[in-house]
Amino acid sequence: MHIFMHGLLYAVLVHLLAQPIPPVSPKAMLVLVGLGLLVGCLQECLQLLSEEKWPGWPPEILDLSVDLIGATIGIGLSRLTLRIQRSANN
Repeated sequence: MHIFMHGLLYAVLVHLLAQPIPPVSPKAMLVLVGLGLLVGCLQECLQLLSEEKWPGWPPEILDLSVDLIGATIGIGLSRLTLRIQRSANN
């Protein structure tokens, strides 16, 4: 459930970020993934600070990997939404 929720959280986050930054170019997609990764790193750091422990690299790398997968799904969802909106307008 933990992994699923990480992926879902970042898919929704990047989908929402894609409203002001439409993923229509590779640069925009890279910015969105970068923002998702930045938020993921900040979240992991805050989590480690609140638990007062040193990073255990496998768990943090797993979480960040799932965050990136979720961000990619969010970009795909945003691109699909844009395509549907464009076809509805034509």
